[in-house]
Amino acid sequence: MNSWSEVNNDFKKTANTTQLMDEEPEIFDGSSLYSHFCNVWQNSQTSLSEIPIKYGEACYKTVRRLPKIFTKLSHRRGLPNIRSVTEMINLERNTWSLISNIYLDRFQCETKTGTTESSDLSNFNHSEKEIIRLLYEKDSELRETQILIDWLELLVREQIEEVAERYECLFNQTTAWENTAHLLNYLPKSELTKRRLIKELHPDVVTLTGNELDQKDQIDDDRYVNYLFLCLRGGDLHRAQLLCTQRGEYWRAISLEGWRPFHYSGFIESESKEMEKAFNEDEELGESGPFYMKLTVEGNPTRILYKSVCWWNSENVKLRSFERAIYATLSGNLDVLTQILPASWTDQTWAHCRALVEARVDSSLRSLLNTGPRADTLAVTGKTTKHWPLDGGLTLPDSAWTPGDWTLSDAFARVDARLGWSAIGCLEKCSSNSSSNLRMQTVIRSAVNDFLMDDTSCLYTNDDGFRNANANNNGSDIQSPSVYAIVYCIFYAVQQTVMLRNYDSFLATLANIMPKLVCYGLGDGVVPEIGPIQPPDFSRVGNIDQVVCHTLRFLTHFVLFLKSAESDIQDVACSEIIKAYLCFLMVIKNADLVAYYTSALHNESLRIQWYSWFSAETIQPSEREHCLSLAVTYGFDIVKLTRSIVKLLRQRMNLPGEQQYAHIISSLRNMSSEYFTGLLDGDIDNKNDGGEIGRLSDIDKQRIISLDWLFYNPSQRGEALCVANSLLRLFITFRSLNAAKKVISKLPTGTLEQAKVICEKSGSPASLVNTIREFECYVLYLEGREAFADWYEQVHTKRPTKPSALTTAAASNLTHTTYGPRGLAQRLALEESKKEYLARLERWRYDTRLDTQNAAEKLIALLTYPKPGWLIDISQAENSQSQASTAITPPTTEDNNNNNNNDNNNNNIREEQQPDLYEMKHAEVKVESDVVAGEDKETVAAGDEEDIFSGLGESCATRQLQMSILREACLSETVFLILRLYQTAGLHQKCIELSNLIADNEHGLFKLLSVDQLKSLLHHICQSIQHFIDNELDPLGYSSAAK
Repeated sequence: MNSWSEVNNDFKKTANTTQLMDEEPEIFDGSSLYSHFCNVWQNSQTSLSEIPIKYGEACYKTVRRLPKIFTKLSHRRGLPNIRSVTEMINLERNTWSLISNIYLDRFQCETKTGTTESSDLSNFNHSEKEIIRLLYEKDSELRETQILIDWLELLVREQIEEVAERYECLFNQTTAWENTAHLLNYLPKSELTKRRLIKELHPDVVTLTGNELDQKDQIDDDRYVNYLFLCLRGGDLHRAQLLCTQRGEYWRAISLEGWRPFHYSGFIESESKEMEKAFNEDEELGESGPFYMKLTVEGNPTRILYKSVCWWNSENVKLRSFERAIYATLSGNLDVLTQILPASWTDQTWAHCRALVEARVDSSLRSLLNTGPRADTLAVTGKTTKHWPLDGGLTLPDSAWTPGDWTLSDAFARVDARLGWSAIGCLEKCSSNSSSNLRMQTVIRSAVNDFLMDDTSCLYTNDDGFRNANANNNGSDIQSPSVYAIVYCIFYAVQQTVMLRNYDSFLATLANIMPKLVCYGLGDGVVPEIGPIQPPDFSRVGNIDQVVCHTLRFLTHFVLFLKSAESDIQDVACSEIIKAYLCFLMVIKNADLVAYYTSALHNESLRIQWYSWFSAETIQPSEREHCLSLAVTYGFDIVKLTRSIVKLLRQRMNLPGEQQYAHIISSLRNMSSEYFTGLLDGDIDNKNDGGEIGRLSDIDKQRIISLDWLFYNPSQRGEALCVANSLLRLFITFRSLNAAKKVISKLPTGTLEQAKVICEKSGSPASLVNTIREFECYVLYLEGREAFADWYEQVHTKRPTKPSALTTAAASNLTHTTYGPRGLAQRLALEESKKEYLARLERWRYDTRLDTQNAAEKLIALLTYPKPGWLIDISQAENSQSQASTAITPPTTEDNNNNNNNDNNNNNIREEQQPDLYEMKHAEVKVESDVVAGEDKETVAAGDEEDIFSGLGESCATRQLQMSILREACLSETVFLILRLYQTAGLHQKCIELSNLIADNEHGLFKLLSVDQLKSLLHHICQSIQHFIDNELDPLGYSSAAK
């Protein structure tokens, strides 16, 4: 990315702002924070207290840069909502500031626990400053509440600093009330009385006389006093006093100083001893010496008198509202302050927390000083005269002391009651789909925004339009409040929860709203039900809302910080929040961030599930390698990960292929007898290998690519064979032999050999042994089919064509021509052409014999595959033999007859059920694709062996059924291919040998053929026998003379 100065220069030069947005999107949406926050968290975990500070600094830099471009883009359409992003990141920065302040204090408090000595407050006599200091040290809740107050004041102070130059020039007047003064000079007293204007100028004239100022002066004065109150609201006392002195209101500037606690250095025992020691060492020191310099007096010795006066002034309804608010702030009058302040969460929280601190501090001073509030204003030592009453008629009402008994939780409860809504309550209603009337304008309101009026910046001004747009989006019912109001409530709730430290219930509430928040952020119109978040459906992703995504980023790093800083944080709730952020990162395909945050999930199965979901979307080999390298870096179990990815890919890719292969299944149902008859009658042209059925579809390609995930780890060669076998069964079942060949060619060189080595090292487990055996069966079958295809092409397409000059008509013409130069040349050409043709024909016959021999050997090898046979597991055969051995009895003649009848019945049953076999194939292929992702173990009914490849979604029962059906179909087809090859090549005696092989009980091939297939087979064997008889041979093909 370019530097920001270069970006600003580019922006000035570029007229098309959309082009700049495409080239540097992080300028507009703050997306650079995603990777930056991750780097900060990874590199700063050793110094936990610095992390929130660095987060806040990153947000501050982003917020500081955005408005420079925002001023030029605020009225352009089609661009990101930069105002919204700016406000949200600024809100996040403020929250990180509070978190850093609170936890820095907590970390320091934990460090000091057990090391600090308790101080005796009586040693400080009547020094209010020292008593308050020790009170803050001992009362952690009071100290944290003061931190919250300082933070709330800082937020307002920063806003004031942004607009101070624009507004303070309006209050820089040497003469106040100029319009009223002008009227006093030019209007008679009767007119002044008629207009109810004041007749003299002094600060209290309006209050004493009840008359008014000129309307313009009153408006200016109200704005000026409102601004002074905002300065107090922001804790900027110096700015307020400076404005007062600029207007000549020194009395008001001095009145803002009376709140300071009294301190006299002579009250403190330690300081008195130091001063006495210094005095004894140098008795000749003058008044300028250090002894007199240390005897300092600070604060207001009559602070309670000052506070009482401010309290009753704030109760005076004759004063203007914001002047009463100033006095209420200085005295802690909560009732008046809450009435004047707007219904703002920040302002009301500030008022209640300030009242809590004021009341608790004053009540502590009242009890510790043991003299009551100072009514004796002349008592420098803090001791009152006996004749004076304790309160001197200035007693504050009981409501002034009530907040001192509150806890911080009570203060927040009263804030919620005052507002009529609570941030946490809003989130709870949102999670339960309960309606709420909370509006965006209500959430963002504050005293500063009310003062700025037209300059108020809000996240979303058209709240109704947003709600209506979402309500009509795909029929979804999105409840109020709007999503941006929810974002504000989240930050308010985080701030409140950090103060109260009750994380369990809050994190549970956040976890419940995460599905809805993800739906808003990714533009998905279907709002999910409450429950664990699932990986995103990339097909339903719409326009991404950067405000929501930044909120998810904040919440993710917030819970990561909590898990490091606090104990007993709920792992499940934190994982739900992290998963919500992962949904967004997966959509933008940021592999580095996805890998890191996925590794932060609390459960290994969750980590595997989410990272495999993301990895399954990668297409390019370089991207897959990068994903696996990240998985190794962050400690993923590579074996489990790749298994999960392959299983997920198989599940995904089989669902869309169900309808695609429906017509294949229907054609296979009706194929049986017609297909095999066509093999023998010469009606096939290899269309099953290159036609529509054998074409490699996009889904087939994706299935084959899924194997790549098992090639990176050499120890997973056996698993690669297992998945390859599953794909081979699928493709061979659908007669997609091109796809099957692609699967085999996709495997790395030496895969089979490495699998055998692994099998030996692991003790030759039955599942791996059978997997290797099954793969060899498929390789042999494809080699046999390829050899037959080569023979078929050799016989039907590569046979030399007889030259046209050798036709009967042409040859007869040349025979009767006279000898001459022309006739001789033609005869020589004819003879040369004939020689070439005969040579080509001889080569073709030789190649045909080789191809015939090669194809016959490979196809026969399928039928005579070593025991227990082609596509039969060794363990399955052993179980079958053991069951058969226990039931062997000597057969009788009656039994043989019964067996013959049973065989006929079985053949009839097999014939009737033949179409259902293909239905079972299709059903089992579907079952294979629908294996549940969480299913890790399956029990094999026949045998006690454990399937070590269950993590790949391979069902043993489904595999056995598929292999059984595939064995019957492929071997039956092979028998007819061999018969076709022999008859075409004229090897009729081989046909007789083939019939003997089929009838042999050792291989039991006759059991695989249906009645129609047997009839067709016998019919064509009879043709070979008839050929022997026609050629004066016996039915077995031997010469009659030999007998």
